[in-house]
Amino acid sequence: MGAVLNLSSTAYTVLETHFANLRATWLRQDICCYRWCASASSALDREVSTMSRTILLVDASANFLKVLSTALRAEGYEVITAADGSTAVSAARSNMPDLIILDLYYPPDVGHGGGVPWDGFLIMEWIKRMADFSRTRVIFTTRENPAQYVERARKAGAAGLFQKGPDISQLLSVIHRLLGEPTAAT
Repeated sequence: MGAVLNLSSTAYTVLETHFANLRATWLRQDICCYRWCASASSALDREVSTMSRTILLVDASANFLKVLSTALRAEGYEVITAADGSTAVSAARSNMPDLIILDLYYPPDVGHGGGVPWDGFLIMEWIKRMADFSRTRVIFTTRENPAQYVERARKAGAAGLFQKGPDISQLLSVIHRLLGEPTAAT
């Protein structure tokens, strides 16, 4: 069950309008939600209750970061965001998240020394080299048709692959399955 938010009717209307505008933008761009897989080993599933439920959300789209991080925080998860590969690697190192949601495509990282061609697979590879991330699950997201990435994502050990879209309910369902439903903040 999600966290209870005490919003005034005006704040709720503003938030609802913001999400509706973003959904309309995504629909104009012909983006839909696609669920690939959501596998997790049974041993890791049994350990869900002891996890802190921290999520590192990595995406170059400020809109996607805002919508998904807002939804995840409303559900009670702790969310750290990063907009590029180098920030993602640094955030993973310092926060040791339980789940990383990675976009597959990033523009050249010119802000950090120029032109590093990051992609979600490379970011995942760098993060796995740093420390013990064996318990950290990864979900990839993409604006493109995910079918072309299915095999590579499976080989990389991803728990899921989703096409970005206005309906994030399937993604949230998989996150709940992987991390458990967070308890509402008191």
